Amino acid sequence: MSHPDNVRPTGISLTIAQTFSNNGAKVYTAGPHADVLEETTRVWGRALLHPHGQLASIENLRVNTLVNNARGSLGTSEVEKRDSGGGGATELREELWREDLADWESVYRTNVIGYFFTAAAFLPLLSAAARGGHTGTVINISSMLGITRTTQHHFKDNVSKAATIDLTTLLAQEFCRPTATRLLSRARRRASRRGQPGKEEDMAQTVLFSACYEYAYGQIVAAEGGYLLEHP
Repeated sequence: MSHPDNVRPTGISLTIAQTFSNNGAKVYTAGPHADVLEETTRVWGRALLHPHGQLASIENLRVNTLVNNARGSLGTSEVEKRDSGGGGATELREELWREDLADWESVYRTNVIGYFFTAAAFLPLLSAAARGGHTGTVINISSMLGITRTTQHHFKDNVSKAATIDLTTLLAQEFCRPTATRLLSRARRRASRRGQPGKEEDMAQTVLFSACYEYAYGQIVAAEGGYLLEHP
């Protein structure tokens, strides 16, 4: 079980840990407060402690130590035997672990954090545009990567674009009440399922529709040439 820095292993976290423990599972707890974890183990038992460290940072998480503790309890030979059954878990783990934390943070700064603060900064001007029956409009450019469940081996892009879309719907709810400002997201893809690339005219028409159709609030307009029909 892991929990944020400001949450003690009580309440939901403790209930979940106890539930698994009471049903025969060996529970591993993780968190930055070693003293709290030790006390939890002393009182409730059946837990292996994670080294003291901030869970918010991979460098300080020392998650490999936790993995090695779990591996030791199961037995190295048993892990290797199960992994050799054709599942390729070790190979997939190595591929995923090669992801760079700085790249993830950079993508999120662009696709999520940047979108949030830009929209917030322009809110007074957007509100002032709501006159004569018209509304201010924010169009966030996202991607069908945030909709499809096909990773295409770039997890950080898919996850960040999904966050862009979710941020759009959340801000749409907040902005429409006091300011009559509309937020929409255009989820695009350049190539269609027929192998034909999307044209600039296609993108222009989508944006123009989003800006002019003032009855749409918080909508995700997927201009992706049918890609999601084959890769939902």
